[in-house]
Amino acid sequence: MVLTGSLGMGHHIVTEVVATSLAGMGFEPEVLDCMSLLGPVGARAGDWVFRHLLGIPTLYDGLHFSHLRPGSALAGAMDQAATGRLVPALHRYFQAEPPDLLVSTFATGASAIAKLATATPPGTGTAGGTGTSTGIGAVPGPAWRPTTVVLCTDVAPHRLWVHEGIDLFLVTSHAAAAAVRRHLPTARIAVVPPPVRPAFHRAPRQATARAELGIDPKARCALVMGGGWGLGPVADTAHALAAAGVEVLAVAGGNRRLAQALAVAARDQPRVRPFGFTDRVPLLMAASDVVVTTPGATTCSEARAVGRPLVLLDVVPGHGRDNVQHELELGNADVCDADPLRLIASVLAVLDRSTMPGHGARDTVGTGMAATGPGGTGAGHGQHAGRASTGAAPGATWDAAFAEALAGVTTLPGTPAGATAHPGTPAGATASPPTTRLCRMATEPADAIGAGLAPEEAD
Repeated sequence: MVLTGSLGMGHHIVTEVVATSLAGMGFEPEVLDCMSLLGPVGARAGDWVFRHLLGIPTLYDGLHFSHLRPGSALAGAMDQAATGRLVPALHRYFQAEPPDLLVSTFATGASAIAKLATATPPGTGTAGGTGTSTGIGAVPGPAWRPTTVVLCTDVAPHRLWVHEGIDLFLVTSHAAAAAVRRHLPTARIAVVPPPVRPAFHRAPRQATARAELGIDPKARCALVMGGGWGLGPVADTAHALAAAGVEVLAVAGGNRRLAQALAVAARDQPRVRPFGFTDRVPLLMAASDVVVTTPGATTCSEARAVGRPLVLLDVVPGHGRDNVQHELELGNADVCDADPLRLIASVLAVLDRSTMPGHGARDTVGTGMAATGPGGTGAGHGQHAGRASTGAAPGATWDAAFAEALAGVTTLPGTPAGATAHPGTPAGATASPPTTRLCRMATEPADAIGAGLAPEEAD
């Protein structure tokens, strides 16, 4: 079972990569949206609160850096409030057929599966057993103890990501591993390559992408996007860049108000090509010379996979500030605030420094992992010119790294019996391959990605 959360598209995209990898290993992965288990009212309330916190940067910065990062009493109360309904819901959901493997790409899900894993000591729980300190009763089935895995692609996982009861933490940098150890010094951690959808590794050459989109192969071209919620001055930036002679591919995501603003910009500036919610981002990145976007770890990793430089909009408070610094350290990235004039100057400067338009060469992106044991984070030192080490060894892939890390904590399908012991398997017993249960994400793009958010709401 892979747990996600419908707050923006980042969690869902990472979950898609994880589920695809698990299927390739022989699992039968299914996805469960944690927000859906809170009911319509609870899900809408959580979405509303998160959006409005992001819309007040000073407030969200204070919450993130003063409470979530160090793990204050307020952070603990927030965690308890979020999981108070989710844990019992998961408990009921798993009663009929408890999964052996739980993977979370969502902070609240991470806390929930940790509480499930530690609710009843292995070997003592039975369905309908006595209650425990979690208040959820005994976990489903005799001796049920799932393997629990958390994947966080942010550079500084905060306190709500890190809990006792998680068997393996997957992160994409040594900095993130240190952030996990801050709260759990004995954590088992693996530093892995960023999970990127295969379409970005298979993106076409720039000339091919431009031919498909009808873009002059010699023109300067920028892809401008603000994540799934369309944060930042996307429409103003697209209009100004087009006025400066740049071909602009502008993506609104699920933001209807931004889509309308881009349509207006396109009528005034023919060089603006607007897109709404689209699955053509690999093609758009391939056609561009530079990607202008918010500092979401997923989008940045995708742009690096295609080999395009980044101009990061510093409009996402809290974890967004952390991610900006990390992306700048990795190299091939610049940052600017939301002021249109400064932003345009930054993008034009990157275009002037880049290779000739129409000759966008794919960069070789470092991948791989540094495996760890309990309490460590590995010692990989993979680097590429102009880029800081992420801790991932060169040459390996996300799939291989993920499989290697999982093999250290659970039995993979097809592994000979007795080769690897499940963390909750009684002494002398062998583990059965993990399975997952069906629960599809019931989300439409316009609803899941923030239809009503104004283009400049997060500035």
